[in-house]
Amino acid sequence: VAKTARGGSDADAQEQLKLVEVEITERAGRGEVRTRYPERGHRSTNVSVSYTITAPAGTSVDARSVSGDVRITGIKGALDAESVSGEIEIRQAERVETAKSISGDVDIDGVSVDGTFEASSVSGDVRARHVKARRIDLGSVSGDVDVGDVSCETADLKSTSGNVEYDGALQKGGR
Repeated sequence: VAKTARGGSDADAQEQLKLVEVEITERAGRGEVRTRYPERGHRSTNVSVSYTITAPAGTSVDARSVSGDVRITGIKGALDAESVSGEIEIRQAERVETAKSISGDVDIDGVSVDGTFEASSVSGDVRARHVKARRIDLGSVSGDVDVGDVSCETADLKSTSGNVEYDGALQKGGR
């Protein structure tokens, strides 16, 4: 865990760091990491927190960010990744259940899913490379959808205000 603060002086930055708490809990085989910022009534806080979390490959991961990027590599357990304002990047994962960003790109590479693979962004591009799934459902409201080197039976790709590009094979009987 790394906390970084900016302030008018070193003392101001140090004071801001004290206001932001990182909680790490583990119970019943589950780990949870949360960042707690001061309530809104407090002066503005210019602190960012970065995490590097290592887990066994079969671990299930649920990663959520309000304002920040989420990058996940090598997880073989169930994976949910969401950000309100930030990018989602997933590499070499096997059971991606959710990859969503409201305002940010979603970039997927090396994903293999037994069923449906879904990824979306409201305001950002969605890119998928080296994906294998029965069904691929990718969309963006205001951004491009770019898919390459994928294998699936069905691909549902959509963008309201952007380009859609597909480079891949549909499995026998696919559409």
